[in-house]
Amino acid sequence: MVNLFVLGMAGILTSLLFKQFSMVCISLAVSLHQLYTLEMYQRDARLRKMKKSMLRMKRRIDRLERRIGGDGDV
Repeated sequence: MVNLFVLGMAGILTSLLFKQFSMVCISLAVSLHQLYTLEMYQRDARLRKMKKSMLRMKRRIDRLERRIGGDGDV
């Protein structure tokens, strides 16, 4: 009788531990996904900023070439 009780309690504890472990895993997965998403947004923002800077530089070069009468071939 005691053995069945102990086995039952062990089963309940195992079940609770498994539920807690699975909740931790799900929480970790969600956190990692949020971190990855944030990193992608930051990367996209850096790329947009770099592209904007390059376009600005290209416009400056084009203006200088027109000012000195260059034909655009470097």
